[in-house]
Amino acid sequence: MRPHSGSALGSTKAGGRLEAGAGGAGSANGNSPWSDGRGVVSLSVRQLEAPDRERKRRKGPRQIVRYSDEVISSWQVFTLLSGTVFTSRRLWSAVALYWVLALVICLLILHFESEASHLQYTSFKALVDYLSTLIGFLLGMYVSNSLSRWWSLRMHIDHLWGCVDDLCMLACSHVLEEDEQVDASTGVLRAPALATSPRSRQSDTESGQGEQWGSGAPETRSRCKLEDGSSDPARPQSERDAGELDSPDAGPATANTKAVTSDEGRDDTPRTAHASRPPSGRTWTGRLVESEPQIRLGGDSPRQAADHSQIRPAALVLDEQEERLLLTKANVLRLILRLGKVAMNLTFDAAERESGDLSYLQNAGLLNAEELRLLEPAPSKAQVVWVWLSQLGTLLAKRGRLLFAANATRKWHEICARGRGEVAACWAFVETQLPFSYVHLLSVLVHINNLFLSILTGVGAAACVSQLAETYEARATWFAPPGPLLGSSSVLATSVATAPPGAGGPGASAGRGPSSVRGGEGGTRLRPMQRTAVWEVTQMLLMHVMLLLVIPIFYHGMINLAQTIGHPFGYKSVAFPKDLYVHLMDAECSSFFTVGQAGPPLFQAAPFPASAARSPSCADLSPTPSSAWSSSSFLGRDKAGAACGVKAKAARDKLGR
Repeated sequence: MRPHSGSALGSTKAGGRLEAGAGGAGSANGNSPWSDGRGVVSLSVRQLEAPDRERKRRKGPRQIVRYSDEVISSWQVFTLLSGTVFTSRRLWSAVALYWVLALVICLLILHFESEASHLQYTSFKALVDYLSTLIGFLLGMYVSNSLSRWWSLRMHIDHLWGCVDDLCMLACSHVLEEDEQVDASTGVLRAPALATSPRSRQSDTESGQGEQWGSGAPETRSRCKLEDGSSDPARPQSERDAGELDSPDAGPATANTKAVTSDEGRDDTPRTAHASRPPSGRTWTGRLVESEPQIRLGGDSPRQAADHSQIRPAALVLDEQEERLLLTKANVLRLILRLGKVAMNLTFDAAERESGDLSYLQNAGLLNAEELRLLEPAPSKAQVVWVWLSQLGTLLAKRGRLLFAANATRKWHEICARGRGEVAACWAFVETQLPFSYVHLLSVLVHINNLFLSILTGVGAAACVSQLAETYEARATWFAPPGPLLGSSSVLATSVATAPPGAGGPGASAGRGPSSVRGGEGGTRLRPMQRTAVWEVTQMLLMHVMLLLVIPIFYHGMINLAQTIGHPFGYKSVAFPKDLYVHLMDAECSSFFTVGQAGPPLFQAAPFPASAARSPSCADLSPTPSSAWSSSSFLGRDKAGAACGVKAKAARDKLGR
């Protein structure tokens, strides 16, 4: 994937959240910012995936990347629904069950109990309050542990990401270009003039091929052995020892250099190859510019297999010319980034338990057919990729492609080991859940408390409704035939309301009479004390209803939230956005390869091949070409540089005298 210019990682001032998902039609490169009507921005990073993965992605909500603190702390918080616990069907199904249970209990009490207004439930309320206190403590611990696990997993993902970045940075600094060589004994970069041996220069002169690959780069010989294990006696010992680490720009002549197995077939004529075409029967799978390099681990033709059975170069799996083309700096950097993205994807796949089908990686250009065949049956696929990266560092060191190979190789393997450890740590968090007995006990207590709360709400609501019915019974008889309002006739018989003057007949009941106190015109108002009692009863009824609305939603919402953040993988709204992480990692490493390697003008000053071959004390006295972008001018020290130049000239004059 290529970095998206000005991706929607921008400000969150315009909206409440920044989301990442796979919705909508993307731009040409597959990445498109998306915004809803309220300014909620999301980033769509699309990959070519298998149908089942694409189906899950479409069914899942958009993943939240960032949200605005200002929106969360304002009244707009009530307008946000996506990404919250209120979108959980499991939550609403459990809460609906408690509401139905409370309503059924309330109606049953009103129907069968005539004295419902005198029901007492103080002891039952104390039990519910005690359980609520205990559950609040246990639920707080559960959510706290889940948040700690979520943050630890995020840090392990970040460290895994950092390992890929560190490896790319190390490769940018230590992997050599095609025209660079290192000294086999010290690991220091050789000057171009010192890299050409007299024997190779003589061979280049005789063959006329010396200028074919690079600027006068010498033709080197591959260190090959005879079938009996002895080295070629025609070459000096020093040249045989350094042959493995010679310049990779020696050309494809080394690709077809073979040691003969008999003295009759050996001659001293130069052995060169045609640089314009690859060896017969081979394809240069590593010589890629735009696409990723693909290492082919086999596939020799029968003729080449017969040749290899007679002549086996030491420690070479690929053809030497093909290997050299694959180990160029550009290809090595692309290979590291490609395998790093594969490791990140496979880490998420292992956490989601979807490690079987890897065709989406092949469709995205991250794996070739041979690598896919090797990875699919293997367990711990993400760790295997880090083993491949570790072997790549070893191969570069063996071929002399690393600057300061001893230290660089050690650091390379440390980074790979750390990356493999981060994958294992993520897997340990995913596979090790919180203790089952603790979670089971907490879930049982939550359900029991909510059931008791439903019963308490049903009883309390029935008592409140019965009291209100008794209060307003007389006024209800003006508009309805005589009879019970919400219960039996005995409920109406205990009414404390007053009837209008002169009202009699079958609608009158005990407690109604001329002595009752009336207020207002026609007795349509209640007494002040009665109005106060009505407000108290109404308040109690609303309190029961609100408790039944809030407490189950809060408890079950916290449990669902803890379970979700305890496993932040997949396509949930609060899950880690894997595609966005891979996209940003690709953008970071690509900037390492382009802007990072270019560097400021200080790093692009004229080289000093003559000074590099001398001691540090003499390097300051060697003549250096002037440059407008020298270190002194870049650092703003023109006067200091001029003074140093005067001192150097005086020292040279003194040395000449």
